[in-house]
Amino acid sequence: MKRICEFLDYQLFFPREATDFFNGVMDQLLAMRETDGGKGRVDMLQIMIDAHKEKDEDSTDGAKAHGKKQPLTRDDVVANGIGFFNAGYDTVSITLSFLLYHLALDQEIQDKVRQEIHDVTDGESLVDYEAVQKMSYLEMCVMETLRLYSLVPFLVRVAAEDVQLKDLTIPKGMGVSVPVVAIHYDPARWTDPRKFIPERFTKAEREKRNPYDWLPFGAGPRNCVGMRLALMELKVGVAKILMKYRVTTGPDTVVPVKLNYMAAVPHT
Repeated sequence: MKRICEFLDYQLFFPREATDFFNGVMDQLLAMRETDGGKGRVDMLQIMIDAHKEKDEDSTDGAKAHGKKQPLTRDDVVANGIGFFNAGYDTVSITLSFLLYHLALDQEIQDKVRQEIHDVTDGESLVDYEAVQKMSYLEMCVMETLRLYSLVPFLVRVAAEDVQLKDLTIPKGMGVSVPVVAIHYDPARWTDPRKFIPERFTKAEREKRNPYDWLPFGAGPRNCVGMRLALMELKVGVAKILMKYRVTTGPDTVVPVKLNYMAAVPHT
């Protein structure tokens, strides 16, 4: 696919100017890290640089043997860098929009969140990591938003061994698609699945539920590496907004929200 896109000068996911921008950013970062050797750096970029193969042309056909540990090419580093930019900004802003939408629709829930924020911060403007950890109702609202509007419609995993599910045999090595959205809207798992009910995520309710019923960040050793950062950003963002403003619907607010199902990630 990469060679075909390059030959046709076709940008599959990003326009040319966006790709050129990120290539420039990564060139600068790689040059900076080469200068100081990455001393004291313990971040994802440095991990990729340490795994980076200095000469991309050493690869014969650009393909990587399945199951074999191989060094990263420069394209690998840049592609993952773009992925982190996209995953770190776009997903949080979309989720924040959906959360504010539901707080605008239900002023009672919004008042509960605002009161909790006021109680925790005691009227202070500072909202830090320690503060948002105490905002349990806000966290419940965030988790319910992620259930309703999971940015990952499905997960793909590879079977590590042969598995028998009733009459279905899944052989070792087969790819398995996990339908996240279908699980999140399954009435057998969630009562009134299309309603925004933060109380689904009280400690008592979470303990009763199968942990794999809620999968916006995936699960297991390959779940989202940015999960904790994303949750913190969402809670801090909502707290800062509600400390100054009340969110309300407008004359053109669409109820219920209409989603663009053709998008790579759900949005209005």
